[in-house]
Amino acid sequence: MESVHIRTFLFLAVSVAQVLLVRSQDGNSGDDVSCTADGQVYTNRDIWKPEPCRICVCDNGQVLCDEIQCDELTNCEKMVIPDGECCPVCQSDPSTGGGGGGGGGGGGGQDTFGGERLSGG
Repeated sequence: MESVHIRTFLFLAVSVAQVLLVRSQDGNSGDDVSCTADGQVYTNRDIWKPEPCRICVCDNGQVLCDEIQCDELTNCEKMVIPDGECCPVCQSDPSTGGGGGGGGGGGGGQDTFGGERLSGG
């Protein structure tokens, strides 16, 4: 009876070893999985902005996109959205000698995805 248990154990051990060997030869460790969006191929963990107010990431073969969240501007008389951008920035009036560029409170949005701040672009 004991030899039956040993044979069963050896059979299971060999089966598990074969499964692990096949999985390791698969090569899909996650780093080489790519995504395709709008005809463009992206590698795993690539981040891109298909539209000014959208940010996407390639996550193990899946394209995940989210809307960009803009910061609230305070103490700003004139807000403008620069070309190609999503979030408004505060612009001082050039006639006041400010020279046109970002006056008062902060600016653009944060590139976040599902609440996480992303780097890259």
